[in-house]
Amino acid sequence: MGRNVVNALAWLPALLVAVNGGMCAMAEDDGVEPSERKAIIERHYDAPDKSPIWFGAESRAEAAYAKEYCLYVDIAHSDGTFTYKVLATFTEGTHGWERSGRVVYPKAPVKWIKIYALYRHPFVPGGSVRFRNVFLERRDPGRVPLAWRRMTGRPFADRDELLVSYPARANHAAGRFVYEPITNDSARCGAVSPLPPQGFCVWTADSMRKVTPLTFPSAAERLAKACISLQLAKGERESAQVLLTTGPDRELDGVELVLSPLVNSRSTALKGSFAWQRLGYLARRPEYAPHPCGVDPCEKWIPEVLLPAAPMRLRKGGTQGTWLTVFAARDAEAGMYAGSVEVRSGGRTVAAVPVAVEVWNFALPPKFSFPAMIAMMDGFIRRHYPGDFAARHREAIDLMLDHRLDWTDISRTSLPDIEDVAYARSRGQRHVNLLNLVPPPPKGHDWTVYASRDAVFSEGFFTYLTNTLTPYVAELRRRNLFDGCCIYGFDERQSEYYEGMDRMWRRLKGIYPDLPLITSAFMYKDRVQHPDKVSPFWETTDWHTPLTSFYREDISDGLRAKGKQVWWYTCCGPYYPHCNFASYENPTVEGRLIPWLTHRFRSDGFLFWNANFWERHQPKLDEQDVWFPEWNTWSGLQAPGDGVLTYPGRHGILPSIRLANIRDGSEDYDYLVMASARNPTAVKEIERSLIRSMTDFTRDPSAIRAARARLAEIILK
Repeated sequence: MGRNVVNALAWLPALLVAVNGGMCAMAEDDGVEPSERKAIIERHYDAPDKSPIWFGAESRAEAAYAKEYCLYVDIAHSDGTFTYKVLATFTEGTHGWERSGRVVYPKAPVKWIKIYALYRHPFVPGGSVRFRNVFLERRDPGRVPLAWRRMTGRPFADRDELLVSYPARANHAAGRFVYEPITNDSARCGAVSPLPPQGFCVWTADSMRKVTPLTFPSAAERLAKACISLQLAKGERESAQVLLTTGPDRELDGVELVLSPLVNSRSTALKGSFAWQRLGYLARRPEYAPHPCGVDPCEKWIPEVLLPAAPMRLRKGGTQGTWLTVFAARDAEAGMYAGSVEVRSGGRTVAAVPVAVEVWNFALPPKFSFPAMIAMMDGFIRRHYPGDFAARHREAIDLMLDHRLDWTDISRTSLPDIEDVAYARSRGQRHVNLLNLVPPPPKGHDWTVYASRDAVFSEGFFTYLTNTLTPYVAELRRRNLFDGCCIYGFDERQSEYYEGMDRMWRRLKGIYPDLPLITSAFMYKDRVQHPDKVSPFWETTDWHTPLTSFYREDISDGLRAKGKQVWWYTCCGPYYPHCNFASYENPTVEGRLIPWLTHRFRSDGFLFWNANFWERHQPKLDEQDVWFPEWNTWSGLQAPGDGVLTYPGRHGILPSIRLANIRDGSEDYDYLVMASARNPTAVKEIERSLIRSMTDFTRDPSAIRAARARLAEIILK
């Protein structure tokens, strides 16, 4: 099978040059530059029809990192509709001639087609690309390879691979992906373990560093004595990584960590916990926006899921990650603690790592300082755990609260159980969204976030809304649970909604004057982009929530002067050089930095749309192994991992390393608030040493830890 695919790829350029008639192709040469303004191929049809559209090209690249490195196709239909932005993407970085293509099955007859060869919105300067053999044909190509990329399956599978896309079935634009093995050639694809053939190395890394299975210890890390040193406050968690690397011919089975108690100089054990988890790896797929500080495009596996402690099998020539977390209870004794981590294989100790923990003599506040609403949706929990929903629902609440994040859901269409609200408040919760202003979804739908104007602005819906809210709000007030509640609505809605929003907002404020109304509608964005066309409904909303890249301090200060708040959010965007944890292509450290940026630029809070967007076809993860080749990480918005900060396991909900880093950032936010109360000038200096602007900030974990220690020093004084 693999040989047939490679042969098919080999004859594709010749076919493009030789075929006439329905084929349009450029001559094969050294290639052409990208063309943003002028279509590289443009075809008009006097007799429009619905024949499939097959297009593609070859491209080579040098240090190419951009949001759009692709063939970009626009299609006009005879009925007046358009199909925009059909992409055939290419691999980022540096590579020789690589093929990419797509097949589109039009929904209406095609009037014209324009193909652009783009290298647009580069993340870093200096990259260059060339295109050649750009072609367009109006037919179904059958089972011809559309595109291929070289990736390696090591260390999970001892081979390199071609990731080949074939045409989708009719009426679907996207290709389906299959894997085809090729000759194993480590030199062409991916790093090679630097250890001797039977070697084994235990080393450590910061929890803010992304360590893939093909990330190997440097010479200095191999020579140094592995150790872990952590500092934390009472009521805080901090993590580190212990990494296990094998030589090219060495496999180990039944490997596990054994942790000693952490004790002080008087042999008193630390009050709290000391635990470890395994790192689980997801299979990478196209399409994604690359990150210049991200993983080599040839690597297939991304570290992401935190799995329960269990014996592991270490594949040869790879690095297996483990995750250690120390928790100091609120009544823990301050001071220095010491312990160790033993690495055992088959019951025999093969390495030991000393651990030093300093507990500072102050505690994080019981109520979280970081104002954040990261949605955890019951619909997706119920879908994956229909027979065990109640237990998993409570597990989800505890999971978010353990990460010092509010348990809430901006998209909920039914009121949260008041007992859940009371429980979350008892554990430090700040904010609760009561409802999203849309009618409940039809039966069988897991969630809904949008509604037509006719549906949401109807008198019937308003009556339903107030009949639902009024007794509930009264009960919240009676139990002293009302503070921090809000209503969300009109997610990313545009100007045609603004007038209706204004009328509904004003009516709701007449009934619930102290219940804040929050939205991510584009009023704020419009104000930034078109300052001469400010909406007359601009100031009705209580809490505006723009995308972080549109946030402006001066505009936000003007709103705050009128008693408003300005939160901000990320989702699939913004892209580099902005900070965003939504895609796991981004450096892990960016999850920890979001709370720092929130405090630095005085945003009133942070919103994220979902932490458990588990699609219907995605299975529960089997925690027995650490490799999950079947989990779908493809993202049509080029942000794999967006909306998925937790994963459904067979035995419960699993957190991710991104969620753990957001937790650490939330704890850092506590430090910032406490230190600012003592010495705001010094805190601003510390913040500005890390964060110079929204697009200029450090990604160095050691710099963040040093800044955090300076904050602790201010608090302790």
